[in-house]
Amino acid sequence: MQIYLDYSATTPTHPQVIERVATILQHDWGNPSSLHTWGQDTATVIEMAREQVAGLINANSDQIIFTSGGTAIKLKLISPLVNRPRLVLMLNRRPNQDKEKK
Repeated sequence: MQIYLDYSATTPTHPQVIERVATILQHDWGNPSSLHTWGQDTATVIEMAREQVAGLINANSDQIIFTSGGTAIKLKLISPLVNRPRLVLMLNRRPNQDKEKK
């Protein structure tokens, strides 16, 4: 008998999840950002999943963010802090700059 002890890295997928994902991959595979029917159908499935997760944890659906993994969510959370628009003003002029123009 084998016992899996690395649950911090990954966990076995529940059979119902495998079944649902297989169904979605077969029928709702469009790009959810697209305007065509396949994309809109996929976007609907994602929004329904977002609402279901929010309901499970008593949150608003706009608070649920799906990412591909841990690194993606870290970048999403950190980037607004790091990539703020910045304004740089150069107020000092070189002493000879006016003379050089003449």
